[in-house]
Amino acid sequence: SIIQTIFKKNRGQAFWDVDQYFLDHHFHEAGYFIRKHKKEWPYFEKNPVLGVSNYFTEKKEIQIIGAPKSVSQAHLIGHLIEGFSEGDLKNTAVVLGDENLLNPVLHTLPPRIKANITMGYPLSSAALASLVNALFELQTSGEINGWYIGEVKAILQHRCLIELLDQKQRGGSALLLKKCHELNSTFTSLSFMKAHLPKAANILQLVFKDHKDNPKDFLESLLSLLEELEKIGALKKDKNLLSETLYFKEITTALQLQLKNFSFIDNLKGLRKIYQERLGKERLSFSGEALSGLQIMGMLESRNLDFETVIISHVNEGILPGGKSNNSFIPLSLKKEFGLPTFKEKDAVYAYHFYRLLQRAKKVYLLYNTATDGLEGGEPSRFIHQLSTQNIPGVVVKETFAMPLLDHIQPRMVTIKKDPSIIKILEKKAA
Repeated sequence: SIIQTIFKKNRGQAFWDVDQYFLDHHFHEAGYFIRKHKKEWPYFEKNPVLGVSNYFTEKKEIQIIGAPKSVSQAHLIGHLIEGFSEGDLKNTAVVLGDENLLNPVLHTLPPRIKANITMGYPLSSAALASLVNALFELQTSGEINGWYIGEVKAILQHRCLIELLDQKQRGGSALLLKKCHELNSTFTSLSFMKAHLPKAANILQLVFKDHKDNPKDFLESLLSLLEELEKIGALKKDKNLLSETLYFKEITTALQLQLKNFSFIDNLKGLRKIYQERLGKERLSFSGEALSGLQIMGMLESRNLDFETVIISHVNEGILPGGKSNNSFIPLSLKKEFGLPTFKEKDAVYAYHFYRLLQRAKKVYLLYNTATDGLEGGEPSRFIHQLSTQNIPGVVVKETFAMPLLDHIQPRMVTIKKDPSIIKILEKKAA
C-alpha cells in the first residue's frame, strides 16, 4: 500500500533485480512474482519494468555433480575449494541447501582457508543440546531401582561434563566410568558416585539428583549446571562453550517464567516438549570478517549478493525447492479462494533465490544427493532438470558423478612351510 501511494503521487520508481530471460519465459518460476506485479499493478500500465538485465544468458559454466550422502558432498566441497587460489576464494560462495552440513564442511576445508560463516547454526545441533537431552532422558526414564547405567554413561562420557568433573578432580569422569564398569550392575545411585568422587559432589548433585518429576527443581539444577559450564568456558577461553551456555541459560530462564505463568506444566515430559519446541527455533550466530575469504551461507542469506563462483549443496527435490510440505490447518482450496500463499508461491521464492544466485556467476557447481535410502535423496531438483534441458544460450552444462576413492586391496598369498613334524601329524590325521 505504501509503494502504491508513492507511485500514485509520482514520488518514486520501482527497480527490479531480474533477468530478461525470467520475464520472457512465462512458465519460469523465478519471474513469477515480478510478472504478477507487472500484470496487476496500475503503475506498469504506463511505466516500463526498470532494472532488467541480461546476465543469465552470458557465458557461464555449470557443473552438476551427483554424490552419495551428505558427507560425500562435504568432502567434495573441500576437494573443489582446495584447487582455488586466494583471489578465487574472495569471489566464491558455498551455499548449503541443508544447513546441517555446516559442521562436516568446516572439517573438510583445507587448513589454509579462512571461511566467513554468514548463517545461523541450529542450536539443537550444538554439543550442549545433547547433554541437556541426556539429562531429560535420565529424569523421565521412570526407573525405581536407581539410574540406568547406560544413561549414566552417556552423560559421563559427554565432552562438557568430562571438562567439568576433571576440573574438580583430575580424571574424575574416567574414574567413575571405571567404577561403574567394575560394579557390573544395571543400575547405580547418586550416593555411590559421590562416594567415589567426593571432590565433585556438588556437580554430581546437580546432574544426578532425582527431581521426582518436579520441573521447577530440574530447571534450577540445570541453570546452576550451565553457570558452572560458563565458568569453565571463561577459564579456558572457549568461545563456543560460552556462546552455547548463554543461549541455553536464556531458554532455561524462559522456561522458568512459563512455569510461573502456567501451573498446569507439572511434569518433566510436558516440560521436555516445550523445551524441544523452543530449542528448534533457536540458532547460534557466528561473527567474522564479512568481506574477506570464502563465504559459507544458507540459501536465504545469499539474497542480493553476487559471486563469480558458486557451490550449492543438496540441490534435491524436496530441499531446493522445499516442495508441498506446508505446516498449516488451512486447506489448499481455501488458500486459493482467498488469495493466500500456497506451496506454489513458496517454491517461486526459492526459485528466484536460486536463479538470482546463478544470474551473474561465471562458474557454478550444483551438488545433489544420489542416495535413495531416505525421503529426501536420490531425486535431483527440478532446477537441475531445467538447466540441463532448456538449452540456455551461453550456458554450458556438464553432468558428472563423484564417488569416494576406493583403494584396491591386493590379496596376500598365505603360505605355510611344512617341516617333517607337520608331515607326521598330517599322516597321523589321514590314517
